[in-house]
Amino acid sequence: MRPDDTVEPTPITKPPGTLRNWAKAPPEFGPFGGHIFWTDEGPANQMHVTMMDAGPSPYGGRIFRTDLRGATHLFADHLQGGDTSLIFDRARLLIGSLRKSYSTGDYHEPDSSIYEIKYVG
Repeated sequence: MRPDDTVEPTPITKPPGTLRNWAKAPPEFGPFGGHIFWTDEGPANQMHVTMMDAGPSPYGGRIFRTDLRGATHLFADHLQGGDTSLIFDRARLLIGSLRKSYSTGDYHEPDSSIYEIKYVG
């Protein structure tokens, strides 16, 4: 649907732009079923650096969703960025984040996490 209530014949199948980390929510994810979820790594995008400063990665990562009308909304904020992956399993959104040395190949300290967001209706 367009903002003027006319139908756009081309369905949204991926997020805007050329983003690498995105996933489409299944119907079991409640009111967000069919929405496209995608990541913004913030200032700690590990795809473009070979080494980060000492200490934890900054909490500047975000997850956005693009609804069926094409509008973009902030879904989760203040996450540690890095190289975040999104996987849906029915009513669950699994968020994996490799940060610091694991994403750059240096392997000098562990720093990664997995989160689960579950739609419970």
